[in-house]
Amino acid sequence: LVFLTSFVALSLSPESLAAGETDCTVQITDAKPSWTAYKTTDKAAVSGTFNDYQFATAEPAASLSDALAGLNLSINPASVESNNAPRNATIASKYFALFENPTTISGKVLSVTGNDESGTIGIQVTMNGQSKDLDFSYTVADTGELQASVSADMLDFALNGPWASLHEACKALHTGADGVAKTWTEVMLKVSAKVVKSCK
Repeated sequence: LVFLTSFVALSLSPESLAAGETDCTVQITDAKPSWTAYKTTDKAAVSGTFNDYQFATAEPAASLSDALAGLNLSINPASVESNNAPRNATIASKYFALFENPTTISGKVLSVTGNDESGTIGIQVTMNGQSKDLDFSYTVADTGELQASVSADMLDFALNGPWASLHEACKALHTGADGVAKTWTEVMLKVSAKVVKSCK
């Protein structure tokens, strides 16, 4: 793995934000972070989430953009969950435990550009004492699901040391058919949530 700080899959309720409706409000609830990291030269994906995180739910707003603005998420990285207990322990102890602040990763929405179909969510991600503004692209399918994500590089968060530690601990498992051990510094950050719309 790597991190993470991911971020995003938001789900609209079955009622889409139809044009022309009035006296409606939108609220974001039930956010959940997730991530995808990569190993071996073939870039095999490893995905997961976290079991301990807090999502600050905002008040209902007049639009999707307004509902997203200012939302924030706080994650306990020690609770990493990749559906593999030994791997969870290695990631927690050989990677996240070496962060400057190993107890919290946070994300805060700074801006939203777009509409109910597609756009960009600007999120400030903070980990290892470093804050970076990342642009998460999103699209909304006919089913009402909003998918948003961004590809980030862990070295942009000064994580050279934790990356080297994780790579060394996972060399055998990160060695592909070519005999090369590779731990990618790239990680896909995501978040999931529900967009609830209410109309009078």
